[in-house]
Amino acid sequence: MQKHVVITVRILAHLALVSILLTNAMQVQAKPARFHPRQAHTQTKRLTVLDYFYLLPSLGIGYKATQHEKRELLQSQNHPIVDVRHDYLLFHPDSSPAEQLAVFRTHGKTDLLADSLPDSDSDYNSFGLYRLQNGKLRDVTRQMLPLPAHTERFLYELPRLGTTIHVYSFNLDKQSRHHAFDLQWRGGRFIKVRGAPPEQKHSN
Repeated sequence: MQKHVVITVRILAHLALVSILLTNAMQVQAKPARFHPRQAHTQTKRLTVLDYFYLLPSLGIGYKATQHEKRELLQSQNHPIVDVRHDYLLFHPDSSPAEQLAVFRTHGKTDLLADSLPDSDSDYNSFGLYRLQNGKLRDVTRQMLPLPAHTERFLYELPRLGTTIHVYSFNLDKQSRHHAFDLQWRGGRFIKVRGAPPEQKHSN
């Protein structure tokens, strides 16, 4: 008789434990997941200067390079400067002077990509500003530059450090250039500032 009582007690205890486990499981399923503010940051991928490089529709003066050709340009034998930390990239497109990329960022706004070919020794010069829209880079140069900063007479030296673009006027016949003004990145836009040439600024 005592043996049957012990077995019955054990069965009841087991059933009670199963009931508790099922109840807890239902509560866990019904409880909504808590949102952690850091999740929003980790779920949105921050694009690097390399990501933007591969999104460029063309390189140099309108050369539409394939993804394979772009990877080749970044090989060590082609002497690129890849500085992801400072959002800067320099590479040498085929039959073109060195091309520069720099990313300008502002909290809460879409990144701005600058693309420049600043060569005073040839007519291979170009400059453009781009924003990513619907997975493609859209040219926003006219909207983002303070006029009349954008003309074919200017060369734009993109910064590897800092957020100031040095702009030069140039004479192709004399193959010379002179500092014209700076473009300083402030609050999500460029401000045209006249000042001493970069060489003089760093001479103190």
